[in-house]
Order: sequence, then C-alpha cells, then structure tokens
Amino acid sequence: MPIESHILGTSSARPTSSRAVSGSVVVTDEGNFVVDAGEGFQTRFQHQRKHLKHIDPKSSIRPSKIKAIFLTHGHLDHTWGVLPWLQSLSLDGRTQPLAVIGPTSPKVIEALLESTALPADVPSVDLVHQCRYWMSMVNSDHALSYDVSYVLGDPDTQQWVQLSREGSAKILSTSLSEFLGLQDVEVEAFGTIHSVPSCAWSFLQKERLGSFDRKRAAALRLSDAQRTDLASGMDVEHEGTLLTASSFRGPSRPALRLVISGDTAEMSPSLCSLQSCNALIHEATFVDEQQEQANAFLHSTARGAMRTAKQMNAQHLCLTHYSNRLSDTDLSMNQAQSEHPDIVVTAANDFDRILVEDSGHVVHKCWNGKAWSQ
Repeated sequence: MPIESHILGTSSARPTSSRAVSGSVVVTDEGNFVVDAGEGFQTRFQHQRKHLKHIDPKSSIRPSKIKAIFLTHGHLDHTWGVLPWLQSLSLDGRTQPLAVIGPTSPKVIEALLESTALPADVPSVDLVHQCRYWMSMVNSDHALSYDVSYVLGDPDTQQWVQLSREGSAKILSTSLSEFLGLQDVEVEAFGTIHSVPSCAWSFLQKERLGSFDRKRAAALRLSDAQRTDLASGMDVEHEGTLLTASSFRGPSRPALRLVISGDTAEMSPSLCSLQSCNALIHEATFVDEQQEQANAFLHSTARGAMRTAKQMNAQHLCLTHYSNRLSDTDLSMNQAQSEHPDIVVTAANDFDRILVEDSGHVVHKCWNGKAWSQ
C-alpha cells in the first residue's frame, strides 16, 4: 500500500482567511497518524473526511484508525488543537488506546527519570509542560473513554520516556515503531534546528515482497496448503514438477519514505543524514528577500528547503508553512526550483494530498474546493 499525507494546514504562526495552521494525517497500511494539530485541527479533519466520503470514498481517514499523534515541537500553532480533539474522540466513544509523542531536551528527560524538578530554563512551550497539562485535565471528573500514553524523547539520542501521572517517567524499552505495534512501517524522529526542541517525522514503508501470482496458482489447481507454502517462500512439488516460490512472486516493491519537517532552519544535520526520501514536506516560511528573518527565527526559505531536499536526495519537495505575508506561492516555488531544477517541487494548499505510490512515484493531489486534481 502507498503512503499518503493529507495536509490540513499550511500557514505559519496564525491562520489566515485561506489557510489554517499546521496539521496533517499520514495514512499507511498499518494505521493512520496525525503529525501536529494546531488550532481548529478537528474541524479540518472532519472537513477532509467529508471531502473523501463524497469524492473519493475508497480513501478514508477514520478517527478509529489513528494510532498516534506525532508532534514536531511545542509551539502552539502546532499543538493547540490536541486537547479538544482528544476530548472529541472520547465523546465519540473511542476505546482504542492512543499515543501522543514528541521531542524534548536531554535535561528534561534526565529530570523526569530522576523525579526531580524541571530546570528553570525549560521553555514554557516545551512539550513536557503541555503533556503534563493534558494529563491533569483527564481526571476522575473528565476521564476519557480510552487510554492515552504520553511519550517524550531526544531525537538525537533516540532515548524516549513514557510519562506517568505522578510526574516521573520510565525509559521506553522498545523503538517507537515497536511501541505502537508496527511491523512493516517504521516511524522515526530526526532532530531539527529551531528555538525549542523540535524534529521531523519520517514514515518508512519497508521493502515488500512482490505480489503472489494467484492466477497461475489457480490455473495449476494448487491446494490451499501448496499456495500457503509458496506464498511463505517454500518450494513445493506438484504433479512431478518442482515449483519454486520465487517464480510465483512479482518484482519486490521498494521501500517508501515520506518525511514531514515541522519548523526548522535549513540543512539540519540530523535531517540531512537521511540519504533516501521519496517525498519531503518541508516548511518554507520565508522567501529569499527575508533570509535575515529566516536566520533570526530559525525557519527556512523556500530555497533553503530545496537545499535540504537536495542533501536528502529527495525525489519530490512539497513546500508548506508559509508566512501570512505571502500572498501566493508562485515566488516560493520559483525560488526553490531555481536552486535545483532536477527535483520536483510543488506548493501545498490546505486539504492537498501527497501520495507516494507503490512504485515510489510521488503525486501531489491539489484541492480546488470541489475535487482533487494532479
């Protein structure tokens, strides 16, 4: 199955008349995941569900399939919609557990593990404060209908801890993918450069076996046991002929990777260490003329996003998270494309979809208010 991202907000800092703040849904064959949930996220989520129901009913982003909320950092334009959405899921009768996962600093992790007070210089928007607040809201009078696990970690060391209601934490003994029960999809955080602990989230669909040749098996009238053995990689004998398992498989399907950056200055070393990426959805808050602002606030220009994409060997760059001073995205796209013409670049609008097909080809589905077009 391909990987798809539904982009539900493309504005930075605050919403505009045509753009909402950050929030996405990533769809995989092992479940769906939210990446950031700014103000009004649940409203946009419901709008996209309605769009899919009427226009593309084969696709869905049902709330029951959401396994985790991955946060890129603690700024409120990326997190303000988390708590109300958790409450709405409970009102809708959700019973499946949910995880909220995001980055923090090593000193916060140390304090949590030692059950000591947090250092005084931990920013007020650090995710540790927000997670503790969200946990405190779920008390005996406002208990949710499902369990929520809060996990924070340092993307550079890959040390993750699960918070307890008492204010302490325990080290996660597994990878995030194992913690979420994933086998064929690997989710990983890569540290980025911003004013608070931040990361990008990578979703890797592992390489898969080619499709089993059911028509040939049917034509040979193979038994169920023979089909099972061939499908599991075992050769079988049939009417005096040895049938090899490999001959019943089509070409293997390549690994697929989609990355969503969050807020970051360009060329983050951790993010750039990725040397294979089908689709990179990267912030492009500023344009060339605002390079000084990008440097000061640790954001990226569109050209800087392209430099990052080039370093990552990305096949497709999708720009998002625009300053509200930008009236359109043509200038952003032109500047990014001129930096490296060999990489496809597109600009996202709210409700667009980025699809990484089984072949690895990337399709940007643009929402025009009535339908999606490529």
